[in-house]
Amino acid sequence: MGISERRTHPPVSNRALEKEYRKKKKAPDGEQLKGLSKRTDLTTRQVESWFRQRKASETLSQLQKFSETGWRFFYYTAIFIYGLWAVSSKSWFYDTKECWRGYPLHAVDRDMWWYYMLELSFYWSLLISQFFDVRRKDFWQMFTHHVTTILLLTLSWMDNLVRMGSLVLIIHDVADVFLEVYFHANLFHFLSDFFEKYHVID
Repeated sequence: MGISERRTHPPVSNRALEKEYRKKKKAPDGEQLKGLSKRTDLTTRQVESWFRQRKASETLSQLQKFSETGWRFFYYTAIFIYGLWAVSSKSWFYDTKECWRGYPLHAVDRDMWWYYMLELSFYWSLLISQFFDVRRKDFWQMFTHHVTTILLLTLSWMDNLVRMGSLVLIIHDVADVFLEVYFHANLFHFLSDFFEKYHVID
């Protein structure tokens, strides 16, 4: 399927260079590069090479990206199916006016309780795992997204807006199914290579 398992190995350990890398996450230039070269007894070219290899070592392989996307794709698909099953039996799924009729005296059924708790747990796990995972380019964008989602879920639960919240969640989840497939792992590219290789589609 064209998915590479190879990942760049980290460079030889060097405290001075590692400390500098953790500060800026990029290769130094100019006087700073010359200064590091003198402190480490390495040529400027070797210092630059060390930084390139160090940065590359934090990049996930295609297989790791594919695995991550596969897990999120499975979750979003499963939670969408569950949410659709749970909400399709409710009156507000067919008439959104029911979201406001009798508000705020709306009872929360067990299936809606589980729907919200599963979603909250998932987004909390994504938020926390960001700090222990490989640092991504979109770290702060995803951090803001997760925090906003958790706040919206929490506030809608506190204000008993579960009916409207459940409808928003279904739309949110079904969109994420396609986003995970297309944008995060280029799965369509891998599948097209697979089909072409084994003549699945002529």
